[in-house]
Amino acid sequence: MEGSNAQGFRHGGFGWVIDHPVFVLPEGDRLPTRLTAVVREPAGWKIVHVHISVQVPDSVAIAEAPDWQAATTP
Repeated sequence: MEGSNAQGFRHGGFGWVIDHPVFVLPEGDRLPTRLTAVVREPAGWKIVHVHISVQVPDSVAIAEAPDWQAATTP
């Protein structure tokens, strides 16, 4: 995974991190993502929540959604 230009923000004992990491697969394919995280500082910064999503344009998601649903519905 390659990071980009992570940014962090802090308010009191909580913080937020945003980044756009890229997962590099063994075959060389690259998967761009978005990452957000919430961190807390009770005794050193600890991650309390992370969300990673794949960047897919709405038009692609809408066009492909029926095939995804068909492939995952028993």
